[in-house]
Amino acid sequence: MLAVARADPGVAAAGSRLLFPDGTIQSAGLMLAYGLPYPLSVIPRGYRKPASETPPSGPVRAVTGACLLVRAAAFRAAGGFDEGFENATRTSTSASGSARWAARSSSSLRAW
Repeated sequence: MLAVARADPGVAAAGSRLLFPDGTIQSAGLMLAYGLPYPLSVIPRGYRKPASETPPSGPVRAVTGACLLVRAAAFRAAGGFDEGFENATRTSTSASGSARWAARSSSSLRAW
């Protein structure tokens, strides 16, 4: 993630491919879906597919807070984490705050 961020100064935040113990994809970036079952749903790209089917690296709408690299200047410009934000799964402030930060940031996000 660091090499990619260094190579592209337009990247504000980067996330990595996360795998379950069985080798399937937990997350390779996040997509946002509007409609059912909720007004806004966050869907991991490649969820439960074999690691060999990981979507290509590149721009995504959001990355998970579980493994996140954020450019310090972009983080400060966006106002940091919103500690008042709480998502439906009750994840840690850092992870849920990062989703809020990503939504507020005008810089690009990438998954690797």
